[in-house]
Amino acid sequence: MNAVFTAPELHIVYLIAINLTDLLSEYNFDVERFLEEMKKNRKVEGSYIPAEVTKKLQRDPRFFEQISDDNKLFYASDVEYFEEDYLRLRRFGRIDLMDHQAVITTKSNSIKCKIKPFLTAFNVGVGIYKLWILGPDGREGIKNAFKKDIIDLCFIDEVQITINGQTMKMTDFILHEITSLFNGKVPLKREELHESMLTMIFIKDFPFKSGKVPEDFISQYKGDIFDILTLPDRYYQHGIYDYHKTRTEDYINEVLHNISVRSDFPVFVSNNRFLGIKIMTDKPDYGFHKRIVFNIVLYSNALLQLKLLKNINAQLSDIIKSPEELSLGRLVSMRESVFKDLEEYINTRIQRYEIWRKAMMDAAKELGIPELYQATKERMDMLNMYIQTAYQRSSNILFIILNSLVIIGAVLNILNYFFMGLNPIVAIFLVIIALIIWLLISYKYFAKYIK
Repeated sequence: MNAVFTAPELHIVYLIAINLTDLLSEYNFDVERFLEEMKKNRKVEGSYIPAEVTKKLQRDPRFFEQISDDNKLFYASDVEYFEEDYLRLRRFGRIDLMDHQAVITTKSNSIKCKIKPFLTAFNVGVGIYKLWILGPDGREGIKNAFKKDIIDLCFIDEVQITINGQTMKMTDFILHEITSLFNGKVPLKREELHESMLTMIFIKDFPFKSGKVPEDFISQYKGDIFDILTLPDRYYQHGIYDYHKTRTEDYINEVLHNISVRSDFPVFVSNNRFLGIKIMTDKPDYGFHKRIVFNIVLYSNALLQLKLLKNINAQLSDIIKSPEELSLGRLVSMRESVFKDLEEYINTRIQRYEIWRKAMMDAAKELGIPELYQATKERMDMLNMYIQTAYQRSSNILFIILNSLVIIGAVLNILNYFFMGLNPIVAIFLVIIALIIWLLISYKYFAKYIK
């Protein structure tokens, strides 16, 4: 294994899922209206809805010149990744935000860089905020980054960023950017940020002189790959960068799963980190920036699915906490809301080509989406049971009320028939006695529904 793992060119992308439900509700969950309003923000450089771009390009091919270079890459990935039918639904839009020149300070290094932020807004009330960190020219990545610098950049509470003379933790910078972008209408807590975040690490042109790609490459560098991908906070706080030395080789082999279909670009995902390494070969490549953008699109989709399922589970957890406080109407309304999110989850599982479906399935598996979906299905079954029980309870109560009215009417008719001129007070007393007897009998029978 090499003594020092060095990335010839490094790109870091932070993907953060945020809740936009309250904000988008102001626009009746119309993404197009939302984008029009966002264009008034000085931080927005450009935006688009894929279906709208396609329509305008059909009328005028020169329209593409009006789109920012970054949005051109995202649009190309959108039409390659998503099914055309889904794009026609106009479910999401993308925003290119203003770039920043910055200096990022790790534990041992100061790195000049350019930061390119983006936002994708989905009409189900979820946004994916993206922060792409490149070299200072914005065309290439950070040059010659050591393994410890790469690991530092995964811990955003530890690295500092300096922009316009102001220095703060990377976490605080991201929180400030998101808060100011939406004028404080989208509050985001530090814990939420970390929980809803995926760090994507891209390394370009990693030299590999001899051996089979990717098998021999992974075998040679698996310790470093394991450290970058899985180093936990408790080890990092003690200044440990070679985490693999505390693990058995069998365990490392079990954890590392290359989910890429390309031999020269192994990809690994573990919990909240993605690592893709472009091995230098003599074969032509279709463009590293395009590769990055496509993976951003794919994993933004995965993060959307994860956020949707987490939101659904959070809603359904309310039932378990206090089911007796939920009315039938509230339960039905909750199911409608859940179905809306599930529909989007199903829509985003459909990709244009088989190769992307496989990539999405692999990504979902590594992020734990299938297990979360199974838990969601189980809670949905529970919700349906609660709805059936609430409906039965409401029906039985209505049945008792209606039959009580019938009993009252019947008793009055009997009294009127047999006891003409009976004292009204006595008549009322007899009706009450008959009603109480009826209610006691009904309650005993329906106790399991109305208690």
